[in-house]
Amino acid sequence: ISSWTGSAATSAQSSMFSGATAFQAKFKCTNADTGPASSCAIPNYDQYYILAQNTCESEGYMTILNLNQCRIAGRALSGDASKWFRFDQPADGYSTPGSGNTGGCTFHSGNVDNDIQFFPYASGSCGLYNFHCICGAFAPIPDASWHTFVDACLAEAPVTGECTAWASG
Repeated sequence: ISSWTGSAATSAQSSMFSGATAFQAKFKCTNADTGPASSCAIPNYDQYYILAQNTCESEGYMTILNLNQCRIAGRALSGDASKWFRFDQPADGYSTPGSGNTGGCTFHSGNVDNDIQFFPYASGSCGLYNFHCICGAFAPIPDASWHTFVDACLAEAPVTGECTAWASG
C-alpha cells in the first residue's frame, strides 16, 4: 500500500479497511476503518519507552525517526487510539535541525496526555526544552524459543545468518 498514489491513498476513504481484521491486526493506520492508506504502517517495535535524559541508543533503545512509527508509538504509550500530533506541527514534523533540540518522536514533559511532537531533523538528547524522547525497542526472544528462532533464521540465510525476511515477518 505504500506505493499507492492519488487522492484515495492520501485521503480517508469511507470503510476502506472496515472488517479487514487480518489487515488491521498487522497494520496501524491513522484510522483503522478509513485509513488513509498512506498512513498505514507495520509497527517497527514491540515496546516503547519515554526517556527524560541521555539518548534512546545510550539506553539500548532506538530513536524513532519515522512519522507513522511516531504516531503508532504515541498511541501505544498513551492508550489513546486517536492520539495525534500537536496542532502547529507541519505535516512531516518540525524542521528544526541540530543538536540543540531533542530529536525524533517526543512527548513534552514526558506526559502522554500531551500531543505527540516529531523532530526528524534535530539530533539533541532527550529532555532538552523538556521534550522527552519516545523510544522503540524489540521484545527479547524468550529463552524457551531461542533454538526455534535460530533454526528459522538459519534456514533462511544459512551462510550469513542475516535473516532479514524472517525478522520482518
